[in-house]
Amino acid sequence: MRRFRNQLLNQSSMTLATTYIDDATRGDRARPKHADPRHRYRACLREAVQGILQSEELPHGQRLLDFGCGTQPYRQFVARKFEDYIGADLPGNELRDMTIIENGTLPAEDGAFDCVLSSQVPEHVSDPAAYLAEAFRVLKPGGSLVLCTHGFWPYHADPNDLWRWTAEGLRLQIERAGFTFVEAKTVFGLTSTAIQLWQDATYGRCPRLIRPSYVWVLQATIGFIERRRIDSGDGDACVFVMLARKNRPAPAGSRSGLIQVASISSPDGGTSSERSPAR
Repeated sequence: MRRFRNQLLNQSSMTLATTYIDDATRGDRARPKHADPRHRYRACLREAVQGILQSEELPHGQRLLDFGCGTQPYRQFVARKFEDYIGADLPGNELRDMTIIENGTLPAEDGAFDCVLSSQVPEHVSDPAAYLAEAFRVLKPGGSLVLCTHGFWPYHADPNDLWRWTAEGLRLQIERAGFTFVEAKTVFGLTSTAIQLWQDATYGRCPRLIRPSYVWVLQATIGFIERRRIDSGDGDACVFVMLARKNRPAPAGSRSGLIQVASISSPDGGTSSERSPAR
C-alpha cells in the first residue's frame, strides 16, 4: 500500500503538495517480521505502547483520538478500553477518520475525547508545545495522553526530524502543556540502543550473503539484553512512552494552532513526506 502525506510549508504561505512513500519500507510496528533489521526495536515498542494502553492507570472511555495516525499500528490495542477509535491525519491518508487542518489544529470541539494517542509524531513537528496544547484542548478533563517519541535515534527526515528528548526533558514539556505525569516506559536501554545503531551503521557494508546472519546475531543479542533489563521509565533510552492526564485548565500562553511542518528537498529534487521510512 502506498500512502501520501502532504502539508508542506514554503517560505511565503502554507501549501499542500503530494508525496508518496511506500509503507512497505517503514516496517510493520504492529507485526514486525523476524527478517526486519529493526525487529527487536519494533517488537519492544509495540510491547511498551500496548502496556500503557492496557495499563490500569489508563481509564476506560468512549472516544480515543490517534493524533497523526499514519497506518494506525496500535488500533488493535485500544478496543479493550475505548469504544470509538478516531484516526486524525493529513489529507491523502485514506485511513484517516478526521483531517488535520493546515495549521495543525483539529476540527473537534474542546473536550471531545477521553484519550489522545501520539505515536512518534512530536519529533517531526516544528512546535511540539503547540502540538501538545492542541492535544490538551481536545481532551476532556481527566482525559489521558499516551505519547511516544525518541531519545536516541538516527536522523530520519520526514520531511524534517527536529527533536530528541531526555526522559526529564520530555516530562517537563508534557507538564508545561498542563498535563500531570502518570507513568512511563522505555524502549531499549543504552546498551541495546548502541548495538542497534552499530548495526544500522554497518549493515550496508556487509556482504549480502552474511547480512541475514549478521542481523540475526545482533537482534538476538538485543533481545537477550532487553529481557533482563529493568525498566525504570527514565534514564537513557531509544524511545520514551509516557502516560499523562489532563487535570487542570491549560496554562496561559499555550500555543494551540501553531503547528507547522517545514519542507525539505530530497536529493532527487522532490519533497519529502511528513514521516520517514526509518522510524
